Amino acid sequence: MNRVFGFFQKHYYAVGLCAALSIAFLLRASCLSTIPNIIHIDEAALGYNAWCLAHFGVDRYLNETPVYPQNYIYGGQSPLYTYLTALFIRTIGNGGLSLRLVRLPGLIFSMLVVIFSIKTIRLVFGSRKLTLSCAFLVSVLPYFIMHGRLGFDCNLMFGCCVIALYTIAKYVSTQKAADLCICGAACGLILYSYAPSYILVPLFLSFTALYLLFVKKINIPRTFLWAVCVCVSSLPILLFIISLLFKLEPFEFLGLHIYPFASGRVNEISMEDFWTKVWHAIQITLTHGGLVIDSVPKYCTMYRISIPFIILGFLMSLYHFCVSLRTRRFHYSALFLLFFISCTVTIGLVDAPQIYRANYFFAGYTYFLFLGIHSVCHFIKFYRRPFVTVLTGTYFLCALAFIRYYFTMYEIVLYPNSAYFIPAVDAVSFAESELCAETVYIDSMEFQEVQLFFSPISPYEWAGLRCEGGYGHYNFRVDGDTDISTSNAYLARKENAEFIKSINAFEIPHETIEYENYYLFYFTEEQ
Repeated sequence: MNRVFGFFQKHYYAVGLCAALSIAFLLRASCLSTIPNIIHIDEAALGYNAWCLAHFGVDRYLNETPVYPQNYIYGGQSPLYTYLTALFIRTIGNGGLSLRLVRLPGLIFSMLVVIFSIKTIRLVFGSRKLTLSCAFLVSVLPYFIMHGRLGFDCNLMFGCCVIALYTIAKYVSTQKAADLCICGAACGLILYSYAPSYILVPLFLSFTALYLLFVKKINIPRTFLWAVCVCVSSLPILLFIISLLFKLEPFEFLGLHIYPFASGRVNEISMEDFWTKVWHAIQITLTHGGLVIDSVPKYCTMYRISIPFIILGFLMSLYHFCVSLRTRRFHYSALFLLFFISCTVTIGLVDAPQIYRANYFFAGYTYFLFLGIHSVCHFIKFYRRPFVTVLTGTYFLCALAFIRYYFTMYEIVLYPNSAYFIPAVDAVSFAESELCAETVYIDSMEFQEVQLFFSPISPYEWAGLRCEGGYGHYNFRVDGDTDISTSNAYLARKENAEFIKSINAFEIPHETIEYENYYLFYFTEEQ
């Protein structure tokens, strides 16, 4: 027993890190395909696009190996998430498509957030105790768990930003050219994750380069090398951005094809309501947004107890930055403050935010949180131990409450949000094979992507079958105006009172099969 205790006492740091990472992985991987209890329309669309690319080398609109795959008629999907999913489909998925597979890139990058947050705090503060605190805390913060369990392409930007911030801090620490090249590649990677990075990355790198030049942590040749590494690593995306700005015709580059189909999105960048959007973004990312898919009001994104420490950390960063400018001596706080400023400018220029669209803010919040906690510990030296004990106990109780709620009680209600769906594969299969329905009406709010996700077909075949309201023998409009025929089957959500009233008023009686979230209505030959 003494030998075991001595081992843990000697290797407490390594044991603690392993325990934290194990907890982080379990909280992100457990019930990945069932929590959240829905499939979001963006997950379905991304999954089918990735399946098309994996099997046919085209997206669902037949764009060949696109740098930016097309999603819906009007927009696109970030390539990093889509191509990672396509890779997993071809390898570990054996060509198949599942919700677990689509959410896997989010899980991986969520773990990278944990790992590189730990490495950043260790590098910046040089404290093993604070690093262990970081390891356990980022493992159990609500948004840090929730964002990694959704197949949203934009969610990878959070992880990419955390990695890039670490590589910049690492270069400043070592001053090695190799680390600078890695830093440039990491910054370029952000551009593959989400479109707002097209504003964020140039702003942040410009601010940071000027600051590092001012404090003599980088010179002009090194700055040029950094810029070259960023541009080379992100060249396909840079060409895509140029094609958007100048509305160029589609062209090929190194086997990839650049289609500027989303050029209208450039017009969405605007200074209108700038400060309103900035304030709203900060408010919802620190507390909760209107969508329970990425935040729970009771627990907020990082627990309510974190908010004063984040604010304190921001103020301390501002103080460190001012001192750094006055003394011309580098301080790590400057990197995260400049990053946060770049985030606020970015969110002020793009559409009104949701939390998942402003996920990059959390890369700065993580540093502010631990700087705030560290600052309080520094100022109250005589009461440090009771403060840390109370704070640890509070976070522990918050984490237990959230984890219990999230894995036992949390669920997303379908109506009135039309972007959420609960799979109905069995019901659709029964309508096709047993009822031999001429047309299967599926209550998917006119979205075809959910059926394409669970029963994918060749995008070439889909292009030939597409028609108003659906494709082939599927129709996705189920409401009070839907035509009712005895040769069809109708799958309606239980909340769809309008259609249920309509079919109950139909002159010919019908049969009903009840599923957990749907009713399947059909007519028998005898009738």
